Amino acid sequence: MIRDMIASFKAYWEAWTIIVDKKLWLYLFFPGLISLFYGLIVGFSAWYWSDNLKDLVFTVLPSDSDSRIWNKISSGIVGVGIATTGVVLYKYVILMILSPILSGLSRRVEEAVVGYSISYRKETDETVIKDYARSVQFGLRNWIKEFFFTVAVLLLGLIPLMGYIAAPFIFMIQAMYVGFSTLDFTLGRYFSINGSIDFIRKNLGFSLGNGIAFMLIIMIPVVGLFFAPSLGTAAATLKAVPRIYRPSFA
Repeated sequence: MIRDMIASFKAYWEAWTIIVDKKLWLYLFFPGLISLFYGLIVGFSAWYWSDNLKDLVFTVLPSDSDSRIWNKISSGIVGVGIATTGVVLYKYVILMILSPILSGLSRRVEEAVVGYSISYRKETDETVIKDYARSVQFGLRNWIKEFFFTVAVLLLGLIPLMGYIAAPFIFMIQAMYVGFSTLDFTLGRYFSINGSIDFIRKNLGFSLGNGIAFMLIIMIPVVGLFFAPSLGTAAATLKAVPRIYRPSFA
């Protein structure tokens, strides 16, 4: 598993090389711009709505403090809460919105790996809709499971001494499920959703490694948001294709 995780990290550089060599710039820039736009919306919302939401919270839970310092701190806490929620939802919102484009990128990368065209079906409006519907279904499934496990870890973190491991576990949970989503852009051409889940379980190291790299990249201001969706998808394709063609590939 550790070897698969390390291979997934290295695949990000390989993904960049293929994008450059094959001149897949549209698959990089268009998702990148949409991802940046989403990030700007989250950032603006955290700044603009922090005071309003703070007042709403104090309406429900009144505070006796009129301290300016307390007001600034509480606004900051609300703003951080909005930003954190935006980051948590980012991987699902962006990957679902961009699913037709990222599925196309995955197809182009796979063609570069196998050396011949695998576009056996026409990319019509119908197939784009099917790709999008699958992405939404898969994304909602992952979000529900991630939410359940995250809440369980948060509750576990209330136990003395267990709080120290809650944050790393939550990060790993988020990484695992974003890895699921990026891999499915490739797996969707070959498997049903249940088939994809079975494939991912057998290759969990690839999923976790890809997700960890993805999460670390989006933490880089501006640049990370721009590159993460396309690089994550291309890197996942590079690791999934050999296992699809040769399941016993090591």
